[in-house]
Amino acid sequence: MLEPGQTYDLGVNFCPTTPGEYSAKVPIILNGNIERPYQYLHLYGILHAPKLTFDPLAIVMTPVPLSTSTSTDLTMYAHGFTRSNYQTISGQHGQETPITLLCRINFSSPKPVSFTKAIKFVDSNGNSFSVPVTATADNCLLTAYPFVAQHRMDFQIVTEQGRTLPGNQSESKDSLNGGGEAVFIAVESPVRPPAPIPVAVPALDSE
Repeated sequence: MLEPGQTYDLGVNFCPTTPGEYSAKVPIILNGNIERPYQYLHLYGILHAPKLTFDPLAIVMTPVPLSTSTSTDLTMYAHGFTRSNYQTISGQHGQETPITLLCRINFSSPKPVSFTKAIKFVDSNGNSFSVPVTATADNCLLTAYPFVAQHRMDFQIVTEQGRTLPGNQSESKDSLNGGGEAVFIAVESPVRPPAPIPVAVPALDSE
């Protein structure tokens, strides 16, 4: 009951248990006239279903040589979850502040492969959220060239003795001296050199 000229701060709590849209109409009574409210206070609220969003929306990893590891970072945003199970907390003006989760994806393959698969994340309620990932491993220099160019100081291409590149060979001095198959090796300590990784280099026909 308010006397004339009095003010009162009214707080409203909104705590639904299931996602959905909710509305309510609260009557404002003057002079105790319950049958004829002076006006109504309309309340409206939405509880969104919990979800995960990703940045980026899809991942395309740089093609790498065989048995070479590559990684990329994925940022996940959890919307509509409680803190106990990664739930969102309301910020100023009721705006949702999602929780940020960081994920690192690693890829390496000893055999040639190229694929696009979805990585699926499942919450405690059985809801699944996925992000597509594309990865390639191959010892073809043309395929792995972006990685080779980016790591040109970390790896080098050499010729493995005793093996010859397929295709027509030119009558150059190098070919007459007896070459071998090109291999891709990491630059490490010269005391214990790493095992070479064969790299397929396309042969060029001599004119």
